[in-house]
Amino acid sequence: MAQFNYDTHWKKVQELDGKGLLRSALLELDVISENAAKQQNEVQLLKTYIYRIKYVANLEAEKNEKDKNASWKTQTFSPTARAIMKSLQGETLQRYLENNRFQLYERTDIKGDTSTDVSTWSEARLHREITAAYEASLQDVPALKKGDIRKYEDIVEAGEGNSRKLSPNS
Repeated sequence: MAQFNYDTHWKKVQELDGKGLLRSALLELDVISENAAKQQNEVQLLKTYIYRIKYVANLEAEKNEKDKNASWKTQTFSPTARAIMKSLQGETLQRYLENNRFQLYERTDIKGDTSTDVSTWSEARLHREITAAYEASLQDVPALKKGDIRKYEDIVEAGEGNSRKLSPNS
């Protein structure tokens, strides 16, 4: 069986993105994600999810379209990857709050609201969900301290200078 070439597929995603073909880019992400899951390549899987969040958010903004392939949400991740996903969730919700704050001021907080549609949440509910996501990202601090961050170089942008020396697990 031939080895799956992630670089080739990521180049295709970038080309489709450059042309504004987000639905086609999502289909290519599905191919990468499927292979990453089979090969248990957690970093590539995380990378596809990061791009998926971006593309789905853009498509939702254009046409209020939901992610048709939500199976990626059921993947099992290591504690480090779960922390990254929860942090991304908090960041995404925070960005939504910032971009829609004016409209959210007019909403009443509904006690016991269990809706999964973020566009119907009150400002208070968004604050609770953001806090919960960030707190969940720090749930397993000992495991996070032991994790090797070099494993995630494909999805983490390096800081200026020689900042890797400051991290105890790099």
